[in-house]
Amino acid sequence: MARILVVDDDTLVRKMIVRVLTTAGFDAEGASGGDEALQLSRERSFDLVILDVVMPEKGGIETVMELRQHNPRQRTIIMSGKVPVDSTTFRMLAERFGASDILEKPFKSKDILEAVDAALHPA
Repeated sequence: MARILVVDDDTLVRKMIVRVLTTAGFDAEGASGGDEALQLSRERSFDLVILDVVMPEKGGIETVMELRQHNPRQRTIIMSGKVPVDSTTFRMLAERFGASDILEKPFKSKDILEAVDAALHPA
C-alpha cells in the first residue's frame, strides 16, 4: 500500500484529497504547509507527495526542492488553483523539479486517482 502525503494550506481541500485516497486504499496523511511536510518526511517515508504550489509559509516549488534534498527520487504531483498550469514556464519549472503531474484546481476525484496511478506506476 502506497504512502501518500497531501500538502495544502486549505483544510477542506487537504481533507477531501486524503479521504479520496484512503477510500481508494492508500495510506494518506495531510500536512498544512511546507514546513510540516518536511518534518513529516523526515519522520517517515512517503511514496508520493501531492502539494499545492501557492502556500503562505513556504511555496510548493521550494518545498519540492527541499524534499528532493532529503529524498532525490521523491515522486511529486503539484496542484494549483492560482497559477495557470498550461503556462509553458510553469510546466517547465514543475518538470525541472521532477513533478510527475500537475493538477489544476478544481479537479475531480477521478483526476486525483489517475494522477496518483500514473505517478506510482510510470510507463
